[in-house]
Amino acid sequence: MISAREGDFIETVEHLIFDVKGFVHPKTHVIAFLRYFPDPEGTRLRNGVRYKKVYALNDRYRVLKEKFPHYLYQDQRIRDTVLQAVPHRRIWKIYRPQEYLWEVMNGEPAISRFHREILRSFVGILQEASQIPLTALGISGSFLVGLVTPRSDLDLIVYGSHQGLKVYEGMARLFQNPDSPIRPYRPEELKQLWEFRSQDTALSFEEFVKFEQRKRLQGKFEIGKVCKDIPSDQQTLDFYIRLLKDRDEITERYEDYVYTPVGTTWVEGIVQSDEEALFTPCRYPLVVRRARWIERKPFPLSDTFSPSFFSFQRDLDSLRELISYRGRFCGARKGEIVQAQGTLEWVEDIRGDSYFRLVVGNNRSDFLKICDY
Repeated sequence: MISAREGDFIETVEHLIFDVKGFVHPKTHVIAFLRYFPDPEGTRLRNGVRYKKVYALNDRYRVLKEKFPHYLYQDQRIRDTVLQAVPHRRIWKIYRPQEYLWEVMNGEPAISRFHREILRSFVGILQEASQIPLTALGISGSFLVGLVTPRSDLDLIVYGSHQGLKVYEGMARLFQNPDSPIRPYRPEELKQLWEFRSQDTALSFEEFVKFEQRKRLQGKFEIGKVCKDIPSDQQTLDFYIRLLKDRDEITERYEDYVYTPVGTTWVEGIVQSDEEALFTPCRYPLVVRRARWIERKPFPLSDTFSPSFFSFQRDLDSLRELISYRGRFCGARKGEIVQAQGTLEWVEDIRGDSYFRLVVGNNRSDFLKICDY
């Protein structure tokens, strides 16, 4: 049985590199999305081979469709939806963030002394502020797979709900300390972040700032304060911390649910709980106040549900939650009014429950924003 989870990376027999999504997977595949692939025009170099990074979701699908269609997967749980997944038989290596961080802190990983010093310093500061064990942490992203560049982000993972909340509180203390080398984004840096993310998330700068400026799990690491001999153009690095539940906290099984996408929907609702707002995936129970179709699928999709029978005005109580597998949508708070756009799915539980949920982050038109009223 192959075990892989969010934050892990998979390298295939063709040396494509995928990042794993979620915690539950079919028996023969791992749900994972393309991130790097060998290309003579790539800007990243590893073992004499150039790699190109693909970021936007549409580009990931395009590359696979044109060159590697065997990694496009029809998930039996999600009707009428093509995902990206790696068959077990095509896995060459699985990269695990916890194992890599142990090598960084205790051994000699295949990175430069400079990058090793950066990682050790960042992790040490975070541990001291949060009082969590090293075993609860991992390093993901380009560091993990050996494709780091001078400007690569620090992509840190915290495993376990309890440890994650301790890190969240520790980050609050670091952000309040003017001498800390770990700090939040400044306004001009948020503008750069918005310009980058607008490639695949449509949101105005004002709405983006309202949501982002209060986050504690992303910002800048001023490496010049802790490392020596820093190049003049490399005084800071972006960091992002993902909070994940640990394996023993995941109770869902792959075969427990069937999901039927029924169209694209806009909703306005009140967040009922933020217990899972900081984790990936983030999940918000909602009381929906208003909703409308953006695009509606015109055909019946299952024996138990057809979109022609669905009226927002009649069945708003059935739209139970908002969920996103993208970290940028973490952080809404209990009691806040939010507006969101995403894919409306009909969820069927094998134990007999059924309801609607809104999935945000599958398309560039998706968004989540906080309302002032």
